[in-house]
Amino acid sequence: MNRHGPHRRHHCEVARQILVGDFGDVVAKVCLRLLSHGPATLPELYNVFCRPAPGPKAAPVLTKMKLRDSLLVLAQHNIVRFGAKAEKEVKKRPVAEDMRRPPIIQYEASIDEILARPLFPRMLLIVRHRLGELGLEREMHLLLQQLMLWGRLSSERLMENTLKEMNPDLAADAPELTDESRQLHGALSQLQKARFIVQSEVMLPSLFGIDEGLSEPLAMMVPPAAKGKRKRKGEGLASEAMAYGGGGAMGINTPLVGIVGGRAAGGGAGTSVLWRVHLNRFVTEFKHMAIERMVGNQINENAELLVRLALGLTGADSMADSGAYEELFTVDDLKARCPARFPSDEEPVTWEKVCNYLDVMCQDPMCEMASTLNGKYVLKLGEL
Repeated sequence: MNRHGPHRRHHCEVARQILVGDFGDVVAKVCLRLLSHGPATLPELYNVFCRPAPGPKAAPVLTKMKLRDSLLVLAQHNIVRFGAKAEKEVKKRPVAEDMRRPPIIQYEASIDEILARPLFPRMLLIVRHRLGELGLEREMHLLLQQLMLWGRLSSERLMENTLKEMNPDLAADAPELTDESRQLHGALSQLQKARFIVQSEVMLPSLFGIDEGLSEPLAMMVPPAAKGKRKRKGEGLASEAMAYGGGGAMGINTPLVGIVGGRAAGGGAGTSVLWRVHLNRFVTEFKHMAIERMVGNQINENAELLVRLALGLTGADSMADSGAYEELFTVDDLKARCPARFPSDEEPVTWEKVCNYLDVMCQDPMCEMASTLNGKYVLKLGEL
């Protein structure tokens, strides 16, 4: 699949079903245009959706406000990204004019971000499997749920939302929340350390044509409507998109900023860090777990443990395009990460046993995962 150009029809159809279920028809329509036709600038999208077609009763498909709101929703959920249009695609302008004008921005939709949305429950299971021993499973689960629901949030808003979810009847400054807040900070730190969540790029208001001198704070996006909940006629994007402070496009007035970084009402241009779910990290974990289980089925539970530890030694967030991420390690490196005893037979973990398991994996024709080179080993993920 070409991830950088228009996508095939069946990919778009799967994406359409996910987008309609999560955000509604209008947002799905805008995103599918980007998926099927590739990156586009805002004027190009205006020409597609906001200009009436020829005919006596023709009307625009969308208003300019709904188009902009749809892009904001998609960007809030990390589905649409933006960047400056390549110089070769921009018509040559005089130097003086080029210095005055900002770069031309174009928008591109990520099929991966869309197709990953149904896998959110599996991602929560992966975190429990990898970090459950830390004793913060519930806190990490709730933090990730908030990011999956809102797309991207600042640390402050993420903590605030999660505390409300845990204790909806308590005031934000209630003393009972002190211990829970401390545990949430610890869970957030562990998710960041494991790179299950990462910083998101900050989108400047000017990129969407929003007035930089706006005195009221921009509003956060409301989360996707619950499946099965019917919208009232004429509700439009109210349950599925972003509104602006002071009763903007959809009349929803929610304080704070979700997509453009934190900026106080009437304040300067300061921004805060926004966090999001790290999709590539989870995709890598899906692949790693499949490899571990294959080795466990082929050899035994002890070999599965060693492979899991060896995969952790690579420290990779994602595999290379070829599928291989090869990094050398020694028996000592692996033994240092092992528990005192193997899980399947309770035998002590020794240097010799670790070496024997690695040699077996080197020789097994179905599970040729490692090879030796001057006393070092390398996992051949590309061959798998």
